[in-house]
Amino acid sequence: MANFWDTEQEHARVPKKGTKASYYSFKVVSKDGRDYVDVREHYTKADGTEQHTSKGISIKFQDFAEVMTAFRDMHEVLRDKL
Repeated sequence: MANFWDTEQEHARVPKKGTKASYYSFKVVSKDGRDYVDVREHYTKADGTEQHTSKGISIKFQDFAEVMTAFRDMHEVLRDKL
């Protein structure tokens, strides 16, 4: 299977709670000269290979700071529930 992104570099993995074989991957990726932060859910198949799900988001670099501010605001709203 061909890779969608022209370039990609993983910077972090966060285990998904409640599962042994799933995680969230944080990558810097590019496509056609545009750069993004890609956050995607991955899992390990029964044969041991890793596969990403369709669950994820790619955020343009220029929008990333504003999106992170929204995440910080949401964290404050949910603080008592986390």
